[in-house]
Amino acid sequence: MNRKTKDFLIKKYFDFRINTTELYDHIRFRKYPYKFLFLFSHMRSGSSLLTHLIINNPEVIGYGETHLCYKSTEDLKKLLYNVYEKVRSYQMNEIYVLDKILHNQRLQNNDFLSSQSIKTIFLLREPKATINSLLILKPHWTSKEASNYYCGRLLTLVNYAQSINDRNRCLFITYEQIIDQSQSVLDKLQNYLNTKEEFSEQYQVTRITGLKGIGDSSSNIKSGKIIKKSPSKQMEIDHDSLNRAIASFSQTSETLSQYCQTIKDNL
Repeated sequence: MNRKTKDFLIKKYFDFRINTTELYDHIRFRKYPYKFLFLFSHMRSGSSLLTHLIINNPEVIGYGETHLCYKSTEDLKKLLYNVYEKVRSYQMNEIYVLDKILHNQRLQNNDFLSSQSIKTIFLLREPKATINSLLILKPHWTSKEASNYYCGRLLTLVNYAQSINDRNRCLFITYEQIIDQSQSVLDKLQNYLNTKEEFSEQYQVTRITGLKGIGDSSSNIKSGKIIKKSPSKQMEIDHDSLNRAIASFSQTSETLSQYCQTIKDNL
């Protein structure tokens, strides 16, 4: 069997199991509905690292940004097909299906988040490191443009959390906590998602790891573990842009802590 024929049959297999049932969270030959996990964050937040830590657990399937847009729960069928066709887990026995969303246009109706089958994780990174990383990634940006993106995205994340308004379905963590309080974050993930398997600081590097457009393409993500070091290259950031981002981060962190669980909550 050649590769083209094999790919065709694989797609037909997933299409049949996923798209021939009416309910968005059910597939053929599976008794239990899926749960969906959305990682809401901003660019250069460490979201690729967190994604790999999460999907290394056998109860979660995903790979990074699917770039799908969501208007209603019916679009979750597209997520199921997209992820399984890409990852190719044929038994389809995972509990959670993950997507990572870093841009405002991907979620086109906040009512979508009211579904009890959806859980969310909000991830922030402190502004100075984020803006520095954005300027390295996008050298044509000014620090003001990077700050504008950061602050605008944080406003949207607050809006998502307020729309959900359910601490049982929202978790807020920071990149700094992943680096400095790794075990607390991993323990909280297990508690929040109620998985049988623990989460680990090490993860498996896949064929999708590091692909551009899906997540971080730097060498760090291919290490298979949490790397606790700071970037060596420091970009110039004007004070006004940085101060505005710092204020936004502080206010957003405070608000998300009200609407979400955190690692400080009792396990």
